[in-house]
Amino acid sequence: MPRQLFGSPADSSTAELEGEQQSTEPAGEVGIGIPRDHGVVTVFHESKILATWGYVMLKTQVKFDSEKTFPGILTSTSRLPVDRPYLYMPKATFYKLPLHAKALKSFVKITPHGLRTPWRTGFSVVQLVNSDMLVYGQARVGLNAHMDTGMFRVTRGASGNTMKATSVQPFSETDHATLGDGTG
Repeated sequence: MPRQLFGSPADSSTAELEGEQQSTEPAGEVGIGIPRDHGVVTVFHESKILATWGYVMLKTQVKFDSEKTFPGILTSTSRLPVDRPYLYMPKATFYKLPLHAKALKSFVKITPHGLRTPWRTGFSVVQLVNSDMLVYGQARVGLNAHMDTGMFRVTRGASGNTMKATSVQPFSETDHATLGDGTG
């Protein structure tokens, strides 16, 4: 059964927490348990280095249903799933969360990094040469607080211009299930 981190907490799990002695010791893989008036808040902190697709900025028209089309901008950070906490914790930890757990806050800070790209020289002695390429990055802080972002399935452009997207479709529930299983 898939777990959902957005929604109201279940009454049974809240009742169980009120009767137990609550502790502030780390709860293993689950994070740090902080006692509150109505249960325990678990805090996760994760730092990851992600490679984005490097798409060029592009104005889009996205259809979320058959009637409404919304204008938007596709950037290299557009597909970062800041609203899907299951991608930022181990699968076992996610399945240990109580049913109907609720994510209260998500803070994301994105900073661009330079890349090391080795390439071969054209001389008779072939050696790898490093080129530290600085990316044309976009820094972001607190994406959910100030922007309406979403995940999209992007079709890459032709072989001569693969960074320019040809079509953009919103993620469906099957796309999220594929990401949660680790097959996507």
